[in-house]
Amino acid sequence: MSDEPFLHGREVDDLQDDGRSPKSQRVQELASKVMSLADTGCLVLEHLPFKDLINYSQTGSSPCQLVKTALRLRFKSLVRPYVGVDVLTFRSLVLNVGAVIAGSSVTWMLSPWGWNPNNLNMIMPRGKVERITAYFTNLGYSQSSIDIDNVALLAVYHVFHLRRAKDLVIIVKSKNVHVIHPVTCTLNSAQMNIMTPDKIIIFYPEMTLENMCIIGRRCYPSNQHCRKIPDDFRIIDSHDFNRHCGRNCPTLY
Repeated sequence: MSDEPFLHGREVDDLQDDGRSPKSQRVQELASKVMSLADTGCLVLEHLPFKDLINYSQTGSSPCQLVKTALRLRFKSLVRPYVGVDVLTFRSLVLNVGAVIAGSSVTWMLSPWGWNPNNLNMIMPRGKVERITAYFTNLGYSQSSIDIDNVALLAVYHVFHLRRAKDLVIIVKSKNVHVIHPVTCTLNSAQMNIMTPDKIIIFYPEMTLENMCIIGRRCYPSNQHCRKIPDDFRIIDSHDFNRHCGRNCPTLY
C-alpha cells in the first residue's frame, strides 16, 4: 500500500486509531505544516498595503480567508494599545452602539508602513456615547472637552478627549443617529475613510489607495478647492461638486 499522503479506501480506516500510527503521524505533520504556512502568510499579509490585500484576496477562496484573518490581526494591533488584550469586548461594543473609527487609525489600517496612529478617533451616534465613555473610564481614562471648528459644527454635536497617560481616544458625537454626517463635512478626501471592526469604507478609493503613501505630506494653501501635494496627488474638497470625483462620491448625495 502506498505511503503517499492521499487517503483512499482502506487507508481511511487505517487512520481510525489513537493517532500513533506512521500514517496518522505523517498526516498530523502535514497538517501542522499547512497551519504554520497559513500563520506565516497572515503575518506577511498583515503588513501589506490595503490595495495589495484586495488584489490578493481576489485570487481564490483560500487567499480571501487569509486576507480576512490578516485584517483581523491588523485591527487587533491597532486597538490593543488603547483597550488592552480584551479586543473582543471592544469589538462587540463598537458594533452594538453603531460607532465607526476614523482619522489616522483608518489610514494606518490602509498603509501600516513603520508608523503608529497618534490616537484612536471614534464617531458616535447620539444617545450611544455614554456606553463608550463608561467603557473607557473603567480602563482608567479621564475625560476633557475640546473646541470644534465651524465646519464640524454642521454635523458634530460635541467632541471630547479621553486620556490615559500617553493614550488618547477622541470621541466625536454626531448631531443625529447618522455617524456618516461628520465624515461628509471633512475638509478633504484624504480623511474620508471610516471603519468598523469588520468593514472599511473608502469614499475616494482610487485616489486613496493609489496615493496613500503621500497623503500625510504638507498641503498647499487651503483656500484652493483642489489642493495639491508633491507628486501631483490631489486632495479634492468635499464641497467641490463640479469635479468628476465630486459627482461620483457618495458623501455628496
